[in-house]
Amino acid sequence: MPSNNNLNKLEVLHIQGNDSLIEVMEIRRQVFIVGMGIPKSLEVDGLDTEADHFLAMSNELPVGTVRIRYIYNETIKLERCAVLRDFRRRGIGSLLVKSCINFATDSGITTITLNSQLDAVNFYKTFGFRSVGNTFIEAGIKHVKMVLTNKSATSQVS
Repeated sequence: MPSNNNLNKLEVLHIQGNDSLIEVMEIRRQVFIVGMGIPKSLEVDGLDTEADHFLAMSNELPVGTVRIRYIYNETIKLERCAVLRDFRRRGIGSLLVKSCINFATDSGITTITLNSQLDAVNFYKTFGFRSVGNTFIEAGIKHVKMVLTNKSATSQVS
């Protein structure tokens, strides 16, 4: 397991289009396909080139990712949040979500939606997301839709 020294230089890169998608897709392959057994046909959905991605780097090593897609005029959907197993519980997922929220604020986006796995609901609640609707199955896993809106989405997260 990496020591805390491996996180000395932690940064999040904003990626648009095809830039650095190889690193993004490898993290998602390890987390979702290998780690969770999600079929590749569900994980690789053909929407990555029309999305923006955020890539967490620890000492220049790709360790986490999340993508956002534009859904409506002022709404984005946060998807495919993944952190490599050896780098979890170190604040990288939080840094990725904060980067998305700050990007939304800077871009005039007022609503962020996501489909959270049930065991991650409390994680997203710490950023102000709230659950809406009933649970549902996605890729064989229970999820619930969550939303961050208006005032909560427009105050910078530090």
